[in-house]
Amino acid sequence: MEHQLFGFGSIILTLVSIDLLGSDRMVEEHWSRSLAKAVTYRVLILILDFSVIYLLTGKLETALGFMFISNIYTTVAYYLHERIWNRTDWGKKK
Repeated sequence: MEHQLFGFGSIILTLVSIDLLGSDRMVEEHWSRSLAKAVTYRVLILILDFSVIYLLTGKLETALGFMFISNIYTTVAYYLHERIWNRTDWGKKK
C-alpha cells in the first residue's frame, strides 16, 4: 500500500509499505513503477510550470525554456528519490 505526504513546492515524499489500517502486506515497488510515477508527475508539473511562468512573464520562450530545463533535472531527482526511499526500511512493517 502506498501513502503520500505532500510538502512544499514539488517535493513529494512517497513512503512505501506504511499501512495505516493495520495490514501486514509488504510491497516493494519495482523500478518501472517508480519510473512511471516520475513521468506522470512530471507531465503535471510541466503543465503547471509552463502556465505559471507564462502568466507571470507573458513570454512564450521564457516559459518553454524554464519548463524544458527544470523538467530534466527534477525528473532525475524524483526518480532517484523514489529509489532511495524504496531501499529504506524506515516506516516499513517487518
